[in-house]
Amino acid sequence: GKIVRKVGKRLARLASQGEEVQTIINGDIIATTPVNDDTSYVIQQDSVDRELYVLTGEKFEMNYEVPGRDVTERGLDFDRMRERGYKWYERKGSVLIYKWY
Repeated sequence: GKIVRKVGKRLARLASQGEEVQTIINGDIIATTPVNDDTSYVIQQDSVDRELYVLTGEKFEMNYEVPGRDVTERGLDFDRMRERGYKWYERKGSVLIYKWY
């Protein structure tokens, strides 16, 4: 395997205790995650489906730089992200990538 540094940023927000976060891919709900605390984060994946997933606060802080940066970009999508409490978070750490033959 090869160790590579994580790079890039993701949109994320603090989750609300009691909310249920649905992960939707190709229009299908593939997971529903209940939030049991107020320290977890909801992350929007940088993909065509912009799927959402939940990380505990501990795992989030291991993988992203905290605090996040305000969303300052213009446009309706960015306006909605700001209204929902999203911020930009830089990825950190490393990951081991395996090559299968």
